[in-house]
Amino acid sequence: MDLQATISTSCRELEATAAMMGVNLKVDPDSVGDLEEVLLALRELQPDESAMTGATFMVGAYLGEILRTMRGGVWRRSAEGDLLLEIAGTTYAPVEKVRKFAANPDGGDGLGFYVSAALAR
Repeated sequence: MDLQATISTSCRELEATAAMMGVNLKVDPDSVGDLEEVLLALRELQPDESAMTGATFMVGAYLGEILRTMRGGVWRRSAEGDLLLEIAGTTYAPVEKVRKFAANPDGGDGLGFYVSAALAR
């Protein structure tokens, strides 16, 4: 399965999980607040590290798909294996942003600011 197909599958799985939580996600900037809510709700369940890694990957991929849908771009892996999104010569790391947000949701900028800044370029 190619990288874009993997990300698309992950996004559909996240949409299904969010729907079970009563949240209707769409690949749209208006869903960023919902992404934060889903991630914080999952975090409250105190999942093990593996589950949280999976959740942050899914939310980060979804966040990146919002950017890619709005601005174009392509997914790629870094030499270290990190998931990156290239848009018009700029590299974004939405999965890493989500991991940082999940680790400390009250510190720093939220996901909404990240998307707003990326879309303003």
